Amino acid sequence: MEKKLCVKKEPRWLSVYAALTLAVLMFHMVRFVNEPLWVNVYCVYYIWLIPVFIAFTFYCRRPFGSPEEKLLLLYWAWVFISRLLNGDFFLTKDGDMVLNIGLACTLFPVCLCMKREERQCFLDILSMVVAGFYTLVSLVCLYALLYHKELFNPFTGGNLCSFYYGYRLSVFGKNPNECVLWFFLGFFLLVYQFFRRKNPALRILIGISAALNYLALMATFSRNGMMAFSVCFSLLIAMVAQRVLPVRRQGAKVFLSILVVALLLPATYLSFNASGKMLSGACNYLLSQEARQETDEPKGEAPALVEETVATPEVSYVDKRGMADTGRIGLYKSIVPTIQQEPIRLLRGSLTENVMAVVNQYFVNPTTQFHNTFLQVFALTGLLGLGLVLAFTVIISIRIVRLFFSEAPLAVKSLSLILVGSFCYNLLETCQFVVSDVRSFLFYIIAGAVVSYSLEMRQA
Repeated sequence: MEKKLCVKKEPRWLSVYAALTLAVLMFHMVRFVNEPLWVNVYCVYYIWLIPVFIAFTFYCRRPFGSPEEKLLLLYWAWVFISRLLNGDFFLTKDGDMVLNIGLACTLFPVCLCMKREERQCFLDILSMVVAGFYTLVSLVCLYALLYHKELFNPFTGGNLCSFYYGYRLSVFGKNPNECVLWFFLGFFLLVYQFFRRKNPALRILIGISAALNYLALMATFSRNGMMAFSVCFSLLIAMVAQRVLPVRRQGAKVFLSILVVALLLPATYLSFNASGKMLSGACNYLLSQEARQETDEPKGEAPALVEETVATPEVSYVDKRGMADTGRIGLYKSIVPTIQQEPIRLLRGSLTENVMAVVNQYFVNPTTQFHNTFLQVFALTGLLGLGLVLAFTVIISIRIVRLFFSEAPLAVKSLSLILVGSFCYNLLETCQFVVSDVRSFLFYIIAGAVVSYSLEMRQA
């Protein structure tokens, strides 16, 4: 039987551990609010304090009980060894990646160290902070969308809200495909809080906040993010249906879940274009009213002249790309010539600066990633690194499935949807296991929470 991970008995260690975890997450969460300042803090303080944090947590907790944590630690060790095999003996090139994967290993078990009540309190604080921040961002985005205005960051002078191709929302100047997961995380952390709270007024406020995150997510028109959301929202309704309907047998639960997902997944995905049309209508109405007020003439002016003056171009928040490939299939196929030209990658991977060197020989526009986490891990760390990551993914997936069909509270089960969405998202993007930002760090923390609840279920 698996042993529950724990820290030393002193409660103060656990409090410091939890506080530092929240501080690290918040530090990465606010990165793009003032990135020049953030980079300075990162280079001067963070890069020295994080090794201290890693050493602190390694000292405070033992034994390393869950197989997921052991796999993460082995993966971290192999990333370090593979950097040495690639000639980066002093980590002058990939030291940042080694440091932050080590940080991930220390964030993962924070929930495993806590009792149920402590874990619930920690997750409440985490979800309110993260969801609150992204709800505030989505509220600003809604203003930009309704008036179709580019907004500027008062701290840096750069973009706060802008539009790719005239209709895809970009926040803090980042690609919409990156922004989309911020609002996904905000939405499903609010779902977690919805099930945790019983006060009707509070639930209404949470529902409004979730709607803001949904609209911001929709406005990015990231097909990958929208598909991940559709899968998880369908699973959420299936999860509720299991609880509401008189279904007790596991086979019946599986059938019900498949049926609900099959019906709701396409409907949820199509809802984004419907929501976009409604937002377009609201935007065009507000713009026409604004133009009418600005060009309002004294009484007696010819009505026809006024109508001609207030004509405004129409805004459309509708994505017409469908499911057309935008180059990812060719990118995935490029792993074959990469291995053919550099077969040594099977053993040691490559340095970050060289990971796309072969691929970019075949593409006009250079790219920095494979747009698939597992291919990225394979190219960076070779077969051994990929095997460790796949083993971690399989074990976590088994826990998610067991938790989904269990009698656990809906709030606990809803946490697993964050992991499902993150895995779906990483099939076409890269943030887990190699990239260090709020998307990946929150994944590790929530994964640790799901593992801890899974272990409690087995011990019950």
